[in-house]
Amino acid sequence: MRLNQITNSWRKWLISNILLFLIFAMNAQSNQSIFEEANLAYRNGNYAIAIELYERILSQGYEASELYYNLGNAYYRTNSVAKSILYFEKAKLLAPNDRNIEFNLEKSNLLVKQKVEPLPEFFLHVFFAYFRNFFGIGTWTTLSIIFFMLMIVFAIIFVFSASMSIRKWSFALSVFMIVFFGITFWAGYSARQQVLMHKTAIVMKTNTEAFSSPDKIGVLIFTLTEGVKVEITSIRQDWVEIRLADGKIAWLPASSIELI
Repeated sequence: MRLNQITNSWRKWLISNILLFLIFAMNAQSNQSIFEEANLAYRNGNYAIAIELYERILSQGYEASELYYNLGNAYYRTNSVAKSILYFEKAKLLAPNDRNIEFNLEKSNLLVKQKVEPLPEFFLHVFFAYFRNFFGIGTWTTLSIIFFMLMIVFAIIFVFSASMSIRKWSFALSVFMIVFFGITFWAGYSARQQVLMHKTAIVMKTNTEAFSSPDKIGVLIFTLTEGVKVEITSIRQDWVEIRLADGKIAWLPASSIELI
């Protein structure tokens, strides 16, 4: 009786997982079909239709640098500056070294009417940011797995080898692999946190008023135009505290920005 119960439970588990796989495969195929349809609409100059189709894929929880890049291009073609910058920035987070994304982002930023001169950054911060963005999240993850596996291989050789010289080399190499694993794991984790934490945003509304406090009773400090990138430093109900690249700090209505 117990054997039959185990067999039935295993069968149910197997069937449920097969169904989940089939549903996932069907959704992936459906998204690919919609993506190709959107690309065709874009090539034909039907940018509004392309935007609708790309956003339909996003609404299903799917994200990819290619999707954000194409959506940014479609919004750029419709003169939606803030939206194009938003999606190019999202694409850049997932593919930081893609030159096409970088070029189109710079081209969109030229259309922003308000220019904010950034403060000089500490050189170590610049170095670590450059290193983190040298590869995408997927590449860093793959490298960390490779170094972890090599660490285990050299550790096994060290334990079971009878040769003293081989043990010395395997120990040294396993230590190096630990170091490389730590570096690549940190880079991948840091890059992933950049995507998940949503510390930056794009101002979506023209003439957005920035106040000294999270209410309109506060003093009006300055006004921002659409497309300006801001760093979010605090959130309070329907207000966000932001910092500009030039160091200025103020409060904006949360509805006036969209998170990258």
